[in-house]
Formats: sequence, structure tokens, C-alpha cells
Amino acid sequence: MGIRPSLRYGQTAAPSFEPLTLAELKAHCRVDDATDDTLITSLQVAARQYVENRTAHILCGRAFYLEASSFPSGYDALVLPIGAVQSVTSITYVDTAGAVQTWASDQYRTQTNLLQARIRPALNLYAYPNTAIIDDAVRIAVVAGYANQAAVPEMAKHAIRLLVAHWYENREGVINGTISSDVKLTVEALLRSLWVGEVVV
Repeated sequence: MGIRPSLRYGQTAAPSFEPLTLAELKAHCRVDDATDDTLITSLQVAARQYVENRTAHILCGRAFYLEASSFPSGYDALVLPIGAVQSVTSITYVDTAGAVQTWASDQYRTQTNLLQARIRPALNLYAYPNTAIIDDAVRIAVVAGYANQAAVPEMAKHAIRLLVAHWYENREGVINGTISSDVKLTVEALLRSLWVGEVVV
């Protein structure tokens, strides 16, 4: 196996929705009035971020960028380090002359039906483009996450319910960033099936 570059990623757009409605979270927390609606809403954002950061599995669909210092060597797959990639929007790279080039979509193929999406050169090609030797020689734009609340995995939703309820009842835990051992064990068990880990290709 040849070089497998390490990819870094970040979001370029904020989510347009969260996995659960406010009403669902209030029902789980047994809250009947609107006094703490803002708090519960913000706790869901924190819980969703926790789940995504722990698993690298994106829940709410939005745009991301990924960057690497090079393409893989030979015909090895370029494995994207985030889960639930819907589509690859574009791939650009800095060529050996220092110019930014767009890799035409008919020059590569993608597999997005896997936990970790993969990119390879088209079947009639046998190598990736040559790039400059810089940290951000390759940049990939993708859309990752689910299209709506109904599509978000139930295990992720339940982990968020548990986190929000725990943080709501234990305000100091939110400030100190701690989670009780029982809740943590349950949440981690739920997130294990969502975790996007290293794979051999």
C-alpha cells in the first residue's frame, strides 16, 4: 500500500436544522413550560456537536471542506474521514507549477454509499494528478449529513436526548464539561455504532 494522506476537515455552512424538535426534547426532559426553551435548544446544539465530534459522523446535512497535502499514491482510494457524505461537490488541487486546478468530475469516481466515502481515479485512468508539495495541495468540497430530522439515526437521537436531559438536570456538569459515568457509558455505547474509524482499503 502506498501513501495515504491525512485529511483535515471543517464545515463551510451551519446546519439548517437539529436532529430533534424542541417539543421532543422537552417531553424527554419532562418540561411543560417555555421558561427554559432557549437553554434546551442550546443544549441540543452542544449535544449534537459532541456526537459529531466523538464519531466524525455528521448528523445534520451541510457543506464541508477537506484538505490534504497530496492525493494517495497509485490507485489507492482517497478515504474521507467523515461519515454520511451525500455528495462530492468539487475537487481542486495545486499543480506542480503552483496553479490551482479543478479536477474534472469525469476524471474521478466516488462511492458515497459507505460509512466512509471514497474517491478514486476514473476507470480509464491509473493515477491521481501530481500536486505541489504544500500542506493544502488538495481541497475537496462535500455535502455531508442527513437531509432532514427523520433521516438522522435513532441511536444518535437517543444519545442527544440523554445528554440534553443530563446537562439540563446538572447545570454544573455543563459548565465543567463532565458527564456522569452511567450516562457516559450509555452514550458511548450508542455512539459506537456511528463511529467513523480507520479502515483498510
